[in-house]
Amino acid sequence: MMISVSSSSHPSPPLHHSPAVTTLDHVKTLHPSSPCTSLVVPYASRAIWTDAHVVKVAQCCSLLKRVDLSNCSQVSDASIFALAEYCPLLQIVELVGCEGVTDVSIIALARHCPLLQNIKLYGCTIMSDSPIITLAQHCAQLQFADLTQCRNLTDLSITMLANHCPLLQCVSVIGCRNLTAESILLLAQRCMKMKHIYLFGCAQSVLDLVPALRSEYHMIKWT
Repeated sequence: MMISVSSSSHPSPPLHHSPAVTTLDHVKTLHPSSPCTSLVVPYASRAIWTDAHVVKVAQCCSLLKRVDLSNCSQVSDASIFALAEYCPLLQIVELVGCEGVTDVSIIALARHCPLLQNIKLYGCTIMSDSPIITLAQHCAQLQFADLTQCRNLTDLSITMLANHCPLLQCVSVIGCRNLTAESILLLAQRCMKMKHIYLFGCAQSVLDLVPALRSEYHMIKWT
């Protein structure tokens, strides 16, 4: 079942069609073992979705594979903890602009949802290295990681992703100014399926390396 909407600049891979839930009224009628596989909050409803709504969906829809709560201003760690507890099949989680989500719930999500392929934490500005390290350790199938404006990240996060997530195809570290050229180079060397690395707004030492990276790793698009 699908709970509608989309967001983010980097599109998510499509999932197979499933029954759709598109309104909060429908959420109230959900029952355990509902066949819902996607929760994507509609643009017009993002301001009114709360943790209670997300928890209800998680408890009733254990088959969820995709969740997009982007810009849901009332969503907090409680929602992510519920998804981690009840939805082990999750593959795509989009939390763009969810400033109420912190390290602890993303760590729980990574530990309980090993099938994650796509995670978007764009604008989760208080995120530290810890959840990214845990994602790298537990989610070897990760292909897309949007870490835009996660300003507290260091080379440790990127090094762990490079060493543990060989299927990575796209990584955005836009605005992550604590990173050095060393970790970005490791990402290009270790992730043989890499197609695109977003570096805009990184430290000048990283940006200075881009021409050489484009020359040596021409199969990767550097932005």
